[in-house]
Amino acid sequence: MIFGKNPSLALGMTLNDPKGEWNKNVAYWTIGKRLRKAFEGRVVVSATKATAEKNPELLELLRQQGIKVVIEESGRFSKNNVENNHLQALHEVSNLGSQWVMYGDFDRVCVDSVVKSGISRLAVFLTEFLDRQESRDTRLVVVGRKVNEFGLTERDSFFRYKTERPILNVLNKIVGFEIDPLTSYIVVRNNHARKIIEGSNSLSEMDYPATKWVLQTVEQGLKIASFNSSLVGTIEKPGFLDIEQMRRRIVEDEQNESDDVQRGRHTQEAKLALDNLESEVFDEKSMLSLAYYLPNPFTPNLEVGMRGNIERGKKILNFIEDECDSGRLDNVLEHERKAGIKRGIEKGRSELDFVRDRLEGNIMSNGKFALYTFLLEIGMYVEGGHRRDLNFLLRRSEKIS
Repeated sequence: MIFGKNPSLALGMTLNDPKGEWNKNVAYWTIGKRLRKAFEGRVVVSATKATAEKNPELLELLRQQGIKVVIEESGRFSKNNVENNHLQALHEVSNLGSQWVMYGDFDRVCVDSVVKSGISRLAVFLTEFLDRQESRDTRLVVVGRKVNEFGLTERDSFFRYKTERPILNVLNKIVGFEIDPLTSYIVVRNNHARKIIEGSNSLSEMDYPATKWVLQTVEQGLKIASFNSSLVGTIEKPGFLDIEQMRRRIVEDEQNESDDVQRGRHTQEAKLALDNLESEVFDEKSMLSLAYYLPNPFTPNLEVGMRGNIERGKKILNFIEDECDSGRLDNVLEHERKAGIKRGIEKGRSELDFVRDRLEGNIMSNGKFALYTFLLEIGMYVEGGHRRDLNFLLRRSEKIS
C-alpha cells in the first residue's frame, strides 16, 4: 500500500549481512520495492565489503528490486570502518537530489517497512513535519521511539532501557529536550549532511555516529528537533519476519503439554499476530507476544548482548566527555549546564557499571546465567512495569537453557 509520495525525503542505509540472514525476508516481503514506493525511488544502501564478497546474492536481489547499491570504500571518510560506512551512506543519499535525507540501519528498516507499513507511513508523517520545520531553520531531526512513563515503548525491552537511558539522559541535558538517537533514524537537511561529513574528522572516531552527528550540529549552534512515533521500532532480528520459523516455534509450544495459562495466552496472541503480519495488520500487543518467541533477549546469551550495550554506552559517554573537554561546546552551553552534563556522565557510568557488576555476579560456576536473580537485582519488578509478562519470559528462558 502506498500512503503518499515524499519527493523531499530520501533514504540511505548501511548493510552488513555476510551470512545471508536477511536474504529470505528481502525476497519474501519485497523490501526493496516497498522502500522505493515510500521514498519515490530515492533509496541507497552502502554495503560492507564482507557482504559484497560473501553474500552478493542479497545485493543483486536489492538491485533487482530497484535499490541503488554501493560498496564501502575503506578509509574514504574515516579510518574507523563502521563510521566510514555510515558516512558513505550519508554521502550517497545526499546525492539523490532530495531536500532532506534520512539515515537508518538496513535491519531495522526491514522490520519497520513490514510492521504496520511503518516506513511508508513514517515517510508521510515525517514529510509533513519537515515542511513545518522549514520556517524554523531546523537542520537535524532525531526520529525516535514513543516512550511511556517508564521510558519504555511497547516494542522495547527493559534491558535496552537499563543500558540506554543513562546515555539519553546526558544527551537530553545537552540539547535541552528529550531525544532518542541511539536506535532509530536521523534526518538531516541535505546541505547539512555534507557539512557533517566534511567536519567528521575534526572529532574523535565513533562507531555509533548518530550521536556524533547530533553533537556536531549542537556545536555549530544549529537547530535540532525531535520526532517520536510508535511506528519506530527497535526490533532488528531477521527471525521476526520469518513466518515459517515462528509458526514452527508456536507448534512446538502447543505440542508441549503445559498448564501455564500465561504461556498459552501468549501462544494464541502470537498465532493471531502471525496471521496479522501476513495481512500487514499489526497491533502493539500482538507484536510483544510475537517478539517473545524470538531467541532474544531472553536466552542464555542475554549477558553477551547486555555487555555489548554497556560497552557501547561507555564509548558514547567517553565521546561526549571528550567533546565537553575540547571546548567545542563552550559557545552553546553555559558553565552550569556543562557542569551538569559532566555529572550526568559520571552518573551514567555508575549506572552502567552497576548493571555490568550484577551481570557478572549472576554467571554461575557451571556457566549458566541466573536470569531470575539478575532481573530482581537490577529492579525489573520496580521499574519495568511488566511483572505479569515476566513470569512467562522466565519460564521460557529456563526451557531454552
